[in-house]
Amino acid sequence: MKVGLVGGVPSIMGGGGLEVQIGKTADALRSQGVDVVVAGSSDTNSEPFDLIHMFGADPANWNYLRNWSINRCSLVVSPILVFDSLRQAKLERYLSRIRVGPTTTSGMRRGVVLAADHVVALHEGEREQLMRWYGVPSGTVSVVPNGSEAKPTEADRSGRPFFICAGTINSRKDQLSLIRDWPADFPDLVLVGPLGLTGIEAKVFERLLRSKLNVNWLGKVSQSKLWLLQETACATVSYSQSEGESLVVLDSLALSTPVLIRESGSTQYLRSRYGDGVLTFTTNIDFYSAVKSLKTEAISTEFRTIPSPLSWSEVGNRLVGVYQRTNGRTR
Repeated sequence: MKVGLVGGVPSIMGGGGLEVQIGKTADALRSQGVDVVVAGSSDTNSEPFDLIHMFGADPANWNYLRNWSINRCSLVVSPILVFDSLRQAKLERYLSRIRVGPTTTSGMRRGVVLAADHVVALHEGEREQLMRWYGVPSGTVSVVPNGSEAKPTEADRSGRPFFICAGTINSRKDQLSLIRDWPADFPDLVLVGPLGLTGIEAKVFERLLRSKLNVNWLGKVSQSKLWLLQETACATVSYSQSEGESLVVLDSLALSTPVLIRESGSTQYLRSRYGDGVLTFTTNIDFYSAVKSLKTEAISTEFRTIPSPLSWSEVGNRLVGVYQRTNGRTR
């Protein structure tokens, strides 16, 4: 089977979690014996594709589908529904159906999703959104979560307690609010990731860092360094109002480190899979209480038992099943 993977930001312009997900998926599929070509790579194999798997239902992919002229084959789409705000998510169902005037971003998302022979959701919540918002038939949506290859090393957790927040520093992940809301009497907060803010927001970020003695920004670090920080932290923190299924969160859970994340459409499904390894908050009071609880737990001898996420090899195996069923229906 030959599969093409399409999506993400070109490497010369950066990239982030989605690009990592595509790379991990490519490796997972290859481990299952699939011939994988990632769009933008130097692969020159001209043999026809059996299937194209598109990641993201964004305007770029909408434009690709409008101009798809060669390698016509089955199409699988992983929409990865991530929005800039809760308000945008709540309006998606209605905005995606507007037919007057120029095509909206929501309309493009709907177009990409409905062009697919099969759709892959990251969790049951996203599956329900796809059916409710875009009218996707239930029989053409499968749930395949992301995976993790992070392995606990029994690293020493007895040092000074700290919390970690990892990912590109940007508006959607809202690290600016996290820093503002991090009191002076809290343990250290370690930020990891490249700076994606510009202009005034970048200056505000730098000013906040200077004013907070218990907040440290390390920039981008190696994967092994990030995993070590996650394994020894009290918890991984996410302040974002909108996430698909964060790879950082899954790696933390795989390392038996709890996660503290803002309540969203996906959190109840994370809790159903990972139990009390997932703590959520909606208000600052909830957040402060959870941080204090996690700090107390981290310095005790008791640790949570957290179910492990799928391995990426298992993810690849599930996707191969989706591909085979899709080709069986479309040919």
